[in-house]
Amino acid sequence: MNLSEILSKQFLSLIPFMVSITLLISSCFAIFRNKGNVKRALVTFWSVTTLLYACHTLYFNNMMEVYPLSTVVYAVCNLLVYPLFLYYLFTITQEKPYPFLYFTIPAIVGGIATLSCYFACAENYGQFIREYLYKGNHVTSDTALLVTCIVHDICKVIFAAEVITVLFWGIRLIRAFNHRVDSFYSNNEEKSLNKITILLKIIFVISIFSFVFNILGRQFFENSIVLLCIPALLFTIILVFLGTTCLQQQFTIHDLVFAEQGYKYGEDIAHETVKTSTTPVLSQKKSDELWDIINREVTENRLFTYQNFNVSELSARINVNRTYIQQAIKDHTGRTFLEYTNETRLAYAEMLRKENPSRLIKSIIQEAGFASPSAYYRALKKTEKDKELE
Repeated sequence: MNLSEILSKQFLSLIPFMVSITLLISSCFAIFRNKGNVKRALVTFWSVTTLLYACHTLYFNNMMEVYPLSTVVYAVCNLLVYPLFLYYLFTITQEKPYPFLYFTIPAIVGGIATLSCYFACAENYGQFIREYLYKGNHVTSDTALLVTCIVHDICKVIFAAEVITVLFWGIRLIRAFNHRVDSFYSNNEEKSLNKITILLKIIFVISIFSFVFNILGRQFFENSIVLLCIPALLFTIILVFLGTTCLQQQFTIHDLVFAEQGYKYGEDIAHETVKTSTTPVLSQKKSDELWDIINREVTENRLFTYQNFNVSELSARINVNRTYIQQAIKDHTGRTFLEYTNETRLAYAEMLRKENPSRLIKSIIQEAGFASPSAYYRALKKTEKDKELE
């Protein structure tokens, strides 16, 4: 390689590392502004990501003198980065997330295995680096070196399994959280995890590339600037989007629980039988009676026009437990509280438009209770889609 190619290679290998360390510093500042498990989880995630890309930088700059240590660090970080992102999602969406240690088990096992392999073949480890890491060949001349190659292959398989697990659980956690938000608030602006949902879908696409890159091995990109551009720019873009999205997400399960518990609820409308203390069940008659009360209260008093109106406020007005309210709405509309409120707002906005066709749509949207024009158009699109399905 000539000098320009060497400098280009160094620059490309440094970009993801520099982005990661910038996001790590930003997350550290976020802790001082808003302490809690969520921010600590974010700092831990970016710390591991920074170490991972530091190892990438060492590799692509052929700094083999530090490779025995960085190989172990890389194996640990590679098996830790996706589980840590899942842990972050748990801290956002779950009141009691699983213990942190559970998410580190694959990385701990992988770290112990790769470190043991290093000690087992320390004298010939340079051959493993040259043949396996830089050429992608298994070393068959020595049993210890062959086992080391196999251990690293197994780590790649575990990594692929982690990606699938994180995507599966992540989508489930986000959907459950968003449904809970929509069942409580009449406005989910800056509360739902829709941006992170989009992010997970992007991660799904990126993970396919990541899996392919993992199978090909870093040695596939090591000698070509053009090939190295692909993963370098691809992961840089996703890191920037991931970092900005996570830092902007301020609303979490703790805010939702605080809002849910921040009001004194009235007595239940009837002593109905319940399955558990948190899942009351209304009879059909009581559900019908409650629905009439809810619909009359919301429409006649135009409660839907208040952007931040929520179930707890409605509960206090009609002196009924909020869980019963959510159930009655679900029974009679098949909708969450947000969807029911938005449909009422849409009907009211249509009435205002017909009364004064020359009136600005932005003014109508605001009077109807929508938090923004984008919220209005999302609700309109969803309602039209639901009607088509019906």
